[in-house]
Amino acid sequence: TEFIGVPQPIWTYISTTTSDIFCKVDVMVNMSRSSIFFNRSYVEKSFPAGEKTTDKKTMLLNGVFVNTLSQMYLAVPGIVALCLESLMFMSDDYSCAVLWIRCPYPGPSSWHELRVRNTSITTGPRQECLQNFKNRSRTHKGVYNSSCQDMLQTASVF
Repeated sequence: TEFIGVPQPIWTYISTTTSDIFCKVDVMVNMSRSSIFFNRSYVEKSFPAGEKTTDKKTMLLNGVFVNTLSQMYLAVPGIVALCLESLMFMSDDYSCAVLWIRCPYPGPSSWHELRVRNTSITTGPRQECLQNFKNRSRTHKGVYNSSCQDMLQTASVF
């Protein structure tokens, strides 16, 4: 909870997922000891009928902490949990973290993400976060770039 319990955006910097999601950012709405509500915004690139389209989306999510607070079930409020996010590593200064995501949960699909607080995004993640992430996977893709900051101003809510 030390990593996510802040009133600043948290960006997915790199990921092992194969999805076409970019500029993924979480912004806390409110938090208690047992759960957190946050808006997750992202850009999804799709290619319907050969045309490239880019859709910005935002959804309100509810994370319910499990046992040690290093795991949380994610759900759209009022709907059964969709995913399980597990904190695998966090820097000493809480500026970055490596997470293991299983979605849908339970299910066979899983991937790792390296997330970075907005205050550290211009310098990038600390070396220990990068190393921990790279030790877990050989392949990854960039999710964040500097133009993603525009996401904090505009997104369509669904």
